[in-house]
Amino acid sequence: NFDYGLAQVMFVATANSLDLPQPLLDRMEIIELSGYTEDEKLQIAKRHLIAQAMENNGIKANEIDFKDSAILDIIRYYTREAGVRSLNRTIGTICRKVVKDVILKKRKARAIINSKSLEKYLGVKKFRFGLAEENNQIGEVTGLAWTAVGGDLLTIEATTYKGKGKLNYTGQLGDDGRIQMVYNMTGTIIAMTQILLPFMILPLYSVMKVIPKSHMRAAQNLGAKPARAFMRVYLPQTIPGMSAGGLLVFVLAIGYFITPELVGGKDGQLIGHWIAYHLKTTINWGLCSALGAILLGIMLILYWLYNKIIGIDNIKLG
Repeated sequence: NFDYGLAQVMFVATANSLDLPQPLLDRMEIIELSGYTEDEKLQIAKRHLIAQAMENNGIKANEIDFKDSAILDIIRYYTREAGVRSLNRTIGTICRKVVKDVILKKRKARAIINSKSLEKYLGVKKFRFGLAEENNQIGEVTGLAWTAVGGDLLTIEATTYKGKGKLNYTGQLGDDGRIQMVYNMTGTIIAMTQILLPFMILPLYSVMKVIPKSHMRAAQNLGAKPARAFMRVYLPQTIPGMSAGGLLVFVLAIGYFITPELVGGKDGQLIGHWIAYHLKTTINWGLCSALGAILLGIMLILYWLYNKIIGIDNIKLG
């Protein structure tokens, strides 16, 4: 009955899994150490574990011989662990059974432990390793899985059930999982430019190709320099094409929500995306109608300005 303090004591604990209560984890400093690979386990067994098991069980080197194939099969089919504890116990089990044969059956020949004789000492295999189904099954597919003890093949099976008529999308990356150099407003502008550029070029080109070349030559013959002839003679004739392309691009851009949804992120989604979002997800039709009315008002204002400045009869799309 005397007092003692643990304030200056540090406890070191090991665990194969972090499946522990969260309050306990909050009070611990976690140091993660990766498990041994298959080749590392093989070398540890050959250099240390086998010699230690032979010494602990009193077996001589001329009485037992472990082949590499047997050690690999023990690792793959009988232990399946991140460390080598079960591997050490399994090797010890084999050594004890060989000692039993030497004592009771007066065995004089060396026991050869290989992949063929392993079941004699350890029984049937406990785990499957790297084996896919021999025959294709309906509704099954073979995939790869990561586990704490290494990678393995995984059989994924599909089943049918009565649903609710809804479609759930899986496998979509969140904001943190997408490439940041693309998933932003800059990425939206670049992607939208590539998509909408033809809608600007084609109307402009259709107008430019019908402008007579003689107009520029006539202006230069009258004394105008090339730059002045271009600004005063050629450029005004391309305004219908530029305005048609600009109006077409603007109409598509403000209502385009597929590309910003893919590359835009939270900061790069245009107003068309939010109309579709509130229409299908939040079912807020009032807000959706308000946004749609804003778009319609903007379009009517632009139509009025275009008709006032250029005239709707002068629009040329091709």
